[in-house]
Amino acid sequence: MKPITNSTQAIRAAWDTRVEDYVAMLSDPSNRGLAAAIELAAFQKHLPSLSNQVILDAGCGPGFHGRHLLCQGHNVTFVDVSPAMLDRARRLTPQSHKSHAFFLQADIRNLAPISDEYFDAIISGGTVISDCGNPQAALAEVSRVLKPNGIFGFSVRNLNGPQQTDPKHPILPAAGPGFDWHFFSPESIIELCMQSNLRCQRFYPVLMEPPVDGPVENAVKRHLSAKETEQWQSKSWEMFVIAVRQTA
Repeated sequence: MKPITNSTQAIRAAWDTRVEDYVAMLSDPSNRGLAAAIELAAFQKHLPSLSNQVILDAGCGPGFHGRHLLCQGHNVTFVDVSPAMLDRARRLTPQSHKSHAFFLQADIRNLAPISDEYFDAIISGGTVISDCGNPQAALAEVSRVLKPNGIFGFSVRNLNGPQQTDPKHPILPAAGPGFDWHFFSPESIIELCMQSNLRCQRFYPVLMEPPVDGPVENAVKRHLSAKETEQWQSKSWEMFVIAVRQTA
């Protein structure tokens, strides 16, 4: 029997079969490689300048963000719904950093094994929040496990970007293999985050049109220097959001 769309089983099955393709995409500086570099750089801009932060890489895939954060002296928990992705993240993590790395198979919508207010900061790239089947449940769980005043950096699909057409569709049912795609404007993600005690502070474009030739570092700088959302919303496929966990 085919798993129900947006179920843990359907999302797990979709990503278990995409490990090799996704690793290749992350190696492509014109594709997810650039997106991941933008996400990581934006997150690092807002991360406190302290080592030994306890960080969650939520929906880690093969572990791009978490590995870089480990190398900067942080303690990282890698979480993914897909055991195949999690195994790849584990195998790609350098042996010299594994004592500060923890691996947990879990759905971002239900992080029950993790205690309340456990992490100093959380990153979730690759539009995991948009593609997890229930963004509201995912944000609620992130808020639960994040310490007050902790930083949450995450990417979402851009409702006003080139992936959409008129009329705009906030949800594209079963656009992914086994899961819906959820699209957000800055206003709609601000409202949804507020419901989970998360305050959005800053928006960064991810994968702006037109593509930039040259070194990835130059393209990353271009994205991080874009300040007025009105100027880039129609050009950017995704948005990377920096939010802060509000105190009760």
